[in-house]
Order: sequence, then structure tokens, then C-alpha cells
Amino acid sequence: MITRLQQTSPILSIMFAVIILLSSAALVQAEVSRPSYFECLDSDECDTSQCCLLSQQRYSIPACRQLGDVGSSCRPNNKPRDFDVIYPDGYNAIIKNAYLNICNCQHGLECNRKTGTCQRVHN
Repeated sequence: MITRLQQTSPILSIMFAVIILLSSAALVQAEVSRPSYFECLDSDECDTSQCCLLSQQRYSIPACRQLGDVGSSCRPNNKPRDFDVIYPDGYNAIIKNAYLNICNCQHGLECNRKTGTCQRVHN
């Protein structure tokens, strides 16, 4: 009986170790995989006519939004920033090169400081 237990013990130990490793891998994968409802984690993931945008609302979900056209509202000196947001489901999103509340103006346009709107660049 002791001999049989000794033979089974290493097999059980190996099975236990495999279960622990697989469980750990599943947890790591769950932390790395981004939720499907996230459109972007970086403006580089959006179309060239868009930026990755977050709002100031709690648990805002990043989404690709259009860059400002002539006459669109804008914020002077609006620069992309990095954000670290933890959501209720435990997902920790590292969002890079994103804008808060409003995208910049389209290429070739600039934000007019007086009107707060996108205007053509005059040389």
C-alpha cells in the first residue's frame, strides 16, 4: 500500500503543478487582454483623421473620434496624454497618446485662441 501511494504521489504533484501553471496563465491572459468594447488604447490605433478620446466621466471608455474640422470647437495647446484607468471589472487600462474631452484640429488647421475653434492656418 505504501509503495502504491508513493508511486501516485509524484503523479499527483505533477498534475497539481500543471493545474497551478494553467490557472496562472489564464489569470495573466485575462489581465493582458483588452475588453472588446475598447476601440483604442492609443491614438495610433485610430484612423489618421481620428484621435483616441476619453471623457472626464468616471470609467470613461476610450473611443476613436474625428479630429476637428473648420469651425469645430477645440482647446488651444491641447496635447495628447497618457492615462492609467482601473475599471470596476478589474481591468487596468494603460491609455497612451490620447486626448481628454476633445480631439485636436485636423492636419492643416489650428485652434484659434480667441474663438476656441479650428481654423485654417494662414501663412
